[in-house]
Amino acid sequence: MCPPAGWRALARYGLAAKAQTLRRLSPDRRSATLLAALWQLEFDATDDALIVLAQVTGLLLSHAAREHKDRRYAQLPDLDEAARRLRAAVLVLLDPPAGGIEELWSAVGRHVSRTQLEPLPPCTSSAPSPTRPTARTQRFGGSCGKCVASACRAVGIAVGWSLP
Repeated sequence: MCPPAGWRALARYGLAAKAQTLRRLSPDRRSATLLAALWQLEFDATDDALIVLAQVTGLLLSHAAREHKDRRYAQLPDLDEAARRLRAAVLVLLDPPAGGIEELWSAVGRHVSRTQLEPLPPCTSSAPSPTRPTARTQRFGGSCGKCVASACRAVGIAVGWSLP
């Protein structure tokens, strides 16, 4: 049995020696030297493959992160517009006009059209915390209708009315 340092020294000798020198070794020593050299080559090849894998993986992840950031920045104008519409509607709701629901809708309609205030579709998920994704919620990162309604109730906003 040979210690690890001996295997490394034997591998270095086997990799540096010429074929004629290795041929002159005794059969047992030649086999051990060639085996140690083979193990060292396998170790080096595995190490190089892992380095290349790490570089390729890092490159792919950086491309994916850059694409995600580009898509996110492309959504900012849409998010800003949606936030402005929501702000206008909420300002009317915080200071509602007298006269009932029709007067409230006409006041909201002066700032935001009813088509721009589409309600989220109801959630059909049976999960305790429903988050069924739709095109709108995936685009703006929101929740399902029930989640929005429960969040509104939690902060004391009445959600009993709907779009006519």
